[in-house]
Amino acid sequence: MKIKILTLISMTLFGVLTLSTTLSLPSYAATSCDNARFITMPAWYRGLTKEAGGGCEIDITQAGNDENKGGSIGPAIYLIALNVGEMMMHIASYVAIAFVFVGGYRFMISSANADVNARARKTIINALVGLAVSMLAIGIINLLFDRLTK
Repeated sequence: MKIKILTLISMTLFGVLTLSTTLSLPSYAATSCDNARFITMPAWYRGLTKEAGGGCEIDITQAGNDENKGGSIGPAIYLIALNVGEMMMHIASYVAIAFVFVGGYRFMISSANADVNARARKTIINALVGLAVSMLAIGIINLLFDRLTK
C-alpha cells in the first residue's frame, strides 16, 4: 500500500512540475510577429502580419509567395485554416498525454484485476498512437505552411 501511495505522489508531483514548467516558460521577445505562440500553439494570424511602426498589423496581401496573389483572400484563408488545424493538433497532443497519465494511473491501481490491467495498457497504447499521429500531423501542417509562405 505504501508503494502505491508513493508512486501516486511521485506521478502527481512529476505531472505538476512538468505542467508548471511548460506554462511558466518565459515568453521570449519574438523577432517578428509571426513567432507568437501560446503553449506551443501558433497564433491564428501567423503568416499574415507585417511590422509597422513598432506594432503588428494583419495584412492579407502578405499571404502566399506568388506576386499575383497580392490582395486575394484565398491564401489568407488557407493560412488561417493551417494555423487553426495546428492548434487543434496541439490540443489533441495534450489530450493524448493526459490519457497516458490516466492509463498509467489505472495500470498502477489495477495490480490484482487482470481485466482492468489490460484496459489500462490499451489506454496507454492508444494514447501513444494518438500522440504520434498528432505530432506527425503538426509536422505536415508546418511543412505546408512553410511551402506556402516562402
